[in-house]
Amino acid sequence: MRDVLGLSKAQFQTIEQSIVGLQDWVTIIGMPYKFFDQQEFPHKGNLVTYTPKNSNFIKHFGVATEDNRIKSKMGTSKYTVRHAYWELPAWGEDLYSWELKQIYDDQNGKNQLFSEIMDIIQNSPRMKLLLQDAQKTFFALAANKDSNTLFSRSPIYNDPYQLIKGVVGLKIDLPNHHGETALMIASKNGALDIVTLLLEHHANRCIKNKKGQTALNLAQQNNHADVVNALNPYPKSVMTYYSLITLALTAYYLYNYLV
Repeated sequence: MRDVLGLSKAQFQTIEQSIVGLQDWVTIIGMPYKFFDQQEFPHKGNLVTYTPKNSNFIKHFGVATEDNRIKSKMGTSKYTVRHAYWELPAWGEDLYSWELKQIYDDQNGKNQLFSEIMDIIQNSPRMKLLLQDAQKTFFALAANKDSNTLFSRSPIYNDPYQLIKGVVGLKIDLPNHHGETALMIASKNGALDIVTLLLEHHANRCIKNKKGQTALNLAQQNNHADVVNALNPYPKSVMTYYSLITLALTAYYLYNYLV
C-alpha cells in the first residue's frame, strides 16, 4: 500500500503515529477524493476505495492484486484480508478504483500527498480529542489509576511506553491542572519503572508545580529512596568525589589560615 500511495516508509509511519493509531488511519483522517484519478475497473496495484454515499471522503481502502481480488485491512485489525471487489462494503457505499501513477511532488520537492494528509491530521477536531484522551491516559498511568478512557481500554495503548512510542503529539512535560507533570506524579507515587522510562525519553526533572516542588522534592517528601536516586542528577560516586574535594579544601584552609 505504501508503494501504491507514493509515500516513503518513513512518511507512512509518521502518518500512522500522528493519528494516534487506534483505527484504520484512512477512516480517521478522511482522505479527500482529489488525490486520485478514478478508473472504471481495478487493475493490479490500483487503490480500491469504499466511500459513503454523497461523501467527499474515503472511508476505507484496499489494493487490487494480481488474482483480481482486493487486499484490505479492516478497522482495528492487524491482519489483511483478500476479497472480491463487491464483497465487503456496507450497503449504500460507493466503490471506486484509482490509478495512482503520480507521485504528487510539488515545486519545492516535497511530497504533496504527505503534506496534505499531515495538514488534515493536524487540523482535525477528532484528532485533537483523541490526543487529549491519550494525554489523560498518560497522567492516569503515571499515577497507576484507571482513567476510563478510550486508550486505557486498549490492550496496546494501556501502557506508558506504547503511548510515548505510538503517539507523536503526546507531550511528556505537559502539566495537569495541579501543575504536575507525569514525572512528578510517578515520582510522588514511587513508580520507579515509569520514572525511569520518562527520564529515558528526556522528561524535564527541573519543572516545578504550583507549590514550587520538583519531581525530586515529591519523591523525597514521600520517602521513595529508589526514585530519589533515579532523579538525582549526580551519581553517588560523583557526589562522593566532590565531597572529598570539599573536605580536603576545608582542611587545607583550616591548616593554613587558622593554625
